[in-house]
Amino acid sequence: MSSLAFIFPGQGAQRPGMGRPLFDAHPEARRAFAFAGENLCRDMEALCFDTPAPSLARTENAQPALFTVSMAAHWVCEAAGLRPSAVAGFSLGECAALCAAGYLSWADGLQLVRVRADAMQQAADTHPGAMAAVLGLPWDTVESLCHPSGGAVRPVNDNAPGQCVVAGTPDAVDGLSRAAAGLGAKIVPLPVSAAFHTPDMAGAGATLEAFMRRSLPPIEHGAIPLYANLTGLPLAPGADLPAIMAAQMQNPVRWRQSILAMCADGIDTFVEVGEGRTLSALVRRIDRNAKILPLPFIS
Repeated sequence: MSSLAFIFPGQGAQRPGMGRPLFDAHPEARRAFAFAGENLCRDMEALCFDTPAPSLARTENAQPALFTVSMAAHWVCEAAGLRPSAVAGFSLGECAALCAAGYLSWADGLQLVRVRADAMQQAADTHPGAMAAVLGLPWDTVESLCHPSGGAVRPVNDNAPGQCVVAGTPDAVDGLSRAAAGLGAKIVPLPVSAAFHTPDMAGAGATLEAFMRRSLPPIEHGAIPLYANLTGLPLAPGADLPAIMAAQMQNPVRWRQSILAMCADGIDTFVEVGEGRTLSALVRRIDRNAKILPLPFIS
């Protein structure tokens, strides 16, 4: 018997037209889009289907759009009788994972994402930064290359073996990129204008934590394990979720460790619940024995 995990994508997976095949094929997806629009007071169909790429890439637009598509995909999976044994989400995707695991209602998740997206957009406008993927070097090597910057650039996403992301000031990221390229790495600048998952997000984290403590109901333990970005391990019973979600925004996403821990705990099959297939590709790099089920299998 396979043990199944749902994984939820993060910012960067957005594209114009996202979610349209699900919307057209499944009434559950159309219900999810309507539910999101009512809760956010936005036209989610127009946002996801018709917004030009540069505007959709803005954090305040990308995050609610991606969450809505993940919610729609999850509702379709539920209608098909698919139940995961565990969940994880990449950065923003962790908000959808919280709902899928039963920590939050989907309505509360939408409000969480609204506050998170607006706070991160404000932080990005206040503290311009840059991010770049570094391909071909291990995390420890990239971390050592960042040390001379004194924190101006740091590794922030441990995606897979030989694949990580750095973030910091534009000059520091450029300098790190040159140093890593000198060691044979391939550098891919990311189309963002902020240093996500660094201390630049401290103000946004404080805003999110205050919102969660003030406006969300008490958060009980989830129904299934959620493997957290912050540690790569399942959330413990009684975990201080507002503090964890605030810290998540300022610290590295430990995706490689999360997948390794899931596989060690018996998960052998993954479904990427949302837009794109980026996380599926990372899972294959992390564990070649893992099985990936694509969303179309439920169509």
